[in-house]
Amino acid sequence: MRLAPFCPVLILVAASAAFGGSSPALPDFSGLSLDELANIKVTSFTSKEQKLSQVAGAVYVINQEQIARSGLTSVPELLRLVPGVEVAQVNGNQWSVSVRGSIGVYSNKLLVLIDGRSVYSPVFSGVYWDMGMPLLDNIERIEVIRGPGATIWGANAVLGVINIITKSSKDTHGATITSGAGSSERAFGSVSVGGAVGSTSYRAYFGGSDHAALSQGSGVSAGDGWSSAQGGFRLDGSHGKDTWMLEGSLFRAPENGTGIAPSLATQSLVESPYWITAVAGSMTGEWRRRVGETGELRLSSWFDYANRPQPVAYEAQTRTWDGEAQYDFTAGRHSISAGGGERMSATAIRSDGPIIFSPGDLTYADLNAFAQDEIHFAHDAVLVTLGAKLERVHFGGWGHEPSANLLWTPRKHHSFWISAARALRTPSLFEVAAYDPYNLQPASAATGGLPVLSSLVGSAAYLPESVRDFEAGYRGQISKVFSIDLALFYDQVSNLRSFTNETPVLMLSPLPYLSVAAVAGNSAAATDRGAESSIVWQVFKDWKIEGSYNYNITGSWVTASAPAGSIVGDGIQPARNNWRLQSYLNLSKFWKLDTFLYRTGTVGATNTYQPGLPVPSYTRLDVRLGYKTGPHWQLSLAGQNLLQARHLEGVPELLTAASYVKRGVYLKSTWQF
Repeated sequence: MRLAPFCPVLILVAASAAFGGSSPALPDFSGLSLDELANIKVTSFTSKEQKLSQVAGAVYVINQEQIARSGLTSVPELLRLVPGVEVAQVNGNQWSVSVRGSIGVYSNKLLVLIDGRSVYSPVFSGVYWDMGMPLLDNIERIEVIRGPGATIWGANAVLGVINIITKSSKDTHGATITSGAGSSERAFGSVSVGGAVGSTSYRAYFGGSDHAALSQGSGVSAGDGWSSAQGGFRLDGSHGKDTWMLEGSLFRAPENGTGIAPSLATQSLVESPYWITAVAGSMTGEWRRRVGETGELRLSSWFDYANRPQPVAYEAQTRTWDGEAQYDFTAGRHSISAGGGERMSATAIRSDGPIIFSPGDLTYADLNAFAQDEIHFAHDAVLVTLGAKLERVHFGGWGHEPSANLLWTPRKHHSFWISAARALRTPSLFEVAAYDPYNLQPASAATGGLPVLSSLVGSAAYLPESVRDFEAGYRGQISKVFSIDLALFYDQVSNLRSFTNETPVLMLSPLPYLSVAAVAGNSAAATDRGAESSIVWQVFKDWKIEGSYNYNITGSWVTASAPAGSIVGDGIQPARNNWRLQSYLNLSKFWKLDTFLYRTGTVGATNTYQPGLPVPSYTRLDVRLGYKTGPHWQLSLAGQNLLQARHLEGVPELLTAASYVKRGVYLKSTWQF
């Protein structure tokens, strides 16, 4: 076990008494009532606070109760709780998280935010789930929008938005110490210390973890273990009509894995171990001022740094600066929001082959402006929301992203909604500027006695992808103990990614071979359609059940105008059927028993990169037993993936190996004072 990441934790524990102060007792998560669940505040849908029951869209909130009682230990794992979200651990340090549509490690139509700061990578159009995620103890809630959110959040908020919202430092006075150990997560711990100086609250934290490697199909170690260390702070203050927030974080993670690359020398795909160190840092600030009785001016700015090397790129840096302004006000029956901003991005990619980016260094700026109007009718029984965002992005130029939503609440606790929206996904550097050998066919009579090297090649003419989304839903509390949430969706995707093989070219070095370039283009289209449902049933006062089922059909094709030999190049087909069932049972005042059962159907094979087999369906069972000895200390024992010794959940899109997720168990202690 590597203890180096935890030395600062031990130092903070020894020094924590110096901070003094008192802290509230640990929360007693005996279960939120259905009324409380309906009145949970969300901000991600319209960028203004509103009740979940008044949202005209498919929105789900992971609250503090679920985080504390799930038995899950990371942000991507928590997203298994959300209806319509597919989560798969691909190897020791990579996850596939997708909302509707195609799935994959680099799910390119899902925007992920931390307190409004985007962590979407412009290099590969995806999210690095292994780096920069907040400590679970510091998360207030996770808001998940299924469907476009581009009117508010802009490009790449295409089929979903995940906003991870951390706790205000006003709510975390005192000290919290978390520690644990297990078979999969061999050791983890964190220290958080908070307090106040005058009208300013503060929180400082440090955490670390050491993750064991997953396994190969035979049970042998996959060699993809990793460790991480992170620290940060948050400040919250207010004065008169003004409130403000400033937070920052640093993250470092040494990681191991297995890369796969074509070798002309052996005329085959060759596996080789790799070692990388992922580094991330961020700073986010926000200032708000109340204007009059109904107005509010909001200014926000953030900086994000990430360097996540790949097996084929020893440096992949991105630096992003973002500034936004927004003004909200009410005029009669209209609640109006308007704003705009600018984002500057700088990338630096270095590799020694086989993948090459040209240019490797690039700096560019994107501009945006938006307006949205909520119109209230019939004493708020009908709510119409109209909005649009206009953006100018470096890859693709000008684009518009309108939306329209209608919410009808015929009586209390029952609402129907419909929506329509357009959203854009901007091209990534991989699609515009990359040369990536991905497969090699050995020499044979069919190849003229020469090996054939296939490579994906970016195109400067690559266009933004466009999605038109249509949805309808119902959200209601059927009785005092039972509620239901239903959503239907239909998406039309145009300018979808494709690859077209060019004429083979004879190359003479390092030995004679044929080079076949598959050039990125926009000659594919797709439709996504399906249904999502979730229920909450308060069986008894001390027993609550939550469940969900989603059905998803994704079909993609090459358009009639596509060049000959074109193929669809957009990820992996999702499972058609997924369901989950979670039980929260209070055995007594001190003992809690929580059970999570998850089922995913067969996942299709990748059709672009190295050949892959479909991922078989599987059922996952997690069980957590919690014991709370008093107001300041609690203990939990959790078992994960209990139904089988190991199983495959997903396959990678780039040239890295897949691993099998193992059965695991861990013990966790939380002390707050």
